[in-house]
Amino acid sequence: MLEISAHIIIILSILFFLGFTLGSTLGFGSPLVIIPALMLFFEPKEAIALIVPAMLINNLAKLWLFKKSIDVKSAFRMGVTALPLAFLASFFTESVHPLVLKLFVTIVLLYVVINRLISKRFEPKGSAIFWGIPTGIISGLSGTAGPFMLIGMRKQRLTLTHFVATVALLQTALQIIRIPGYLATEILSTNLIWLSLFLALFTIPSVFLSRAILKLLNPAQFEKALDIFLIAILIFMLINFI
Repeated sequence: MLEISAHIIIILSILFFLGFTLGSTLGFGSPLVIIPALMLFFEPKEAIALIVPAMLINNLAKLWLFKKSIDVKSAFRMGVTALPLAFLASFFTESVHPLVLKLFVTIVLLYVVINRLISKRFEPKGSAIFWGIPTGIISGLSGTAGPFMLIGMRKQRLTLTHFVATVALLQTALQIIRIPGYLATEILSTNLIWLSLFLALFTIPSVFLSRAILKLLNPAQFEKALDIFLIAILIFMLINFI
């Protein structure tokens, strides 16, 4: 871990605000934006652990704001497989090479993006319970399970606000379930917890800004934003391998 100066903290604060504004608007994606940037200053395992407290606080704020739109049954369908697997996987984050996780996520992203570009009616096979399996494993290991959660939640046919609220519920549970593993393996140190809690303060305003943005988006615009976001993430991850 590099020495964290005031300038770096300012940069990270802006990054967390912008990244979580995007993630709060789309319902997922904050880790995919923020973790690669955090890896410039921290070891991969530290970057993964650092975002957990901020994710927890951000999603708690979303739950409070969108509490009337939560679909508990839809969250449960994915959570029944995702949560226990995320708990177990979090104990192995320290030992798994980050390139293995990046490669796996990139392959799945490539598959989803190509098929969505070919046919907007494309729906990956498998139930929400099935997609909870990769969601849990990748969430526990790297915290970047957004694409898998997106696929599983799309199976629920939720409205825009219900989608964001229900993902927030599942994300809250995933962050809580990962903390014991990160603490036990000591990748979430006391210093990182305090830094993360400070950065988490900048994620709260992003929730209210995202709510205003959501009111301006219709379902078609939301779908287009998701496509653009997935493609942008895919390009970024492919560049990392070059």
